[in-house]
Amino acid sequence: MLVLFFPFQCLACSCVREPNFEKTYEAAEYVVEAKILKKSRFQSFFQNKFSLQIIQLYKGNPSQTIHVWSEKDTPACGMDFNVNEEYIIFVYSEKGKLSTSRCSVMQRIGYRSELTSKFDEAIKSKH
Repeated sequence: MLVLFFPFQCLACSCVREPNFEKTYEAAEYVVEAKILKKSRFQSFFQNKFSLQIIQLYKGNPSQTIHVWSEKDTPACGMDFNVNEEYIIFVYSEKGKLSTSRCSVMQRIGYRSELTSKFDEAIKSKH
């Protein structure tokens, strides 16, 4: 009954569509393959902060360690990285913070790994 009388916007994240790596690459501030060093849950009510050690740099010129924010909730496209695991991450600059989402992340073995060969092909065409 409440839904009928009080309409609201429902947020949901879906990474079903295959990414257009060319557009995603152009929009990103950095594109990196990185190891997650640390997860800070308590610096923000809505976001987690992750410290990343860069293993491979594909775009940009960040320092060896960067700090990236992601939403805490997965329906809001938040990515909950595992410490000590490696990910390929498209990092965006928003409102003075570096951020990412679950649709902008993949692993060579693990999360969305089926996309890594297409990512490698797209990156080769950039270099």
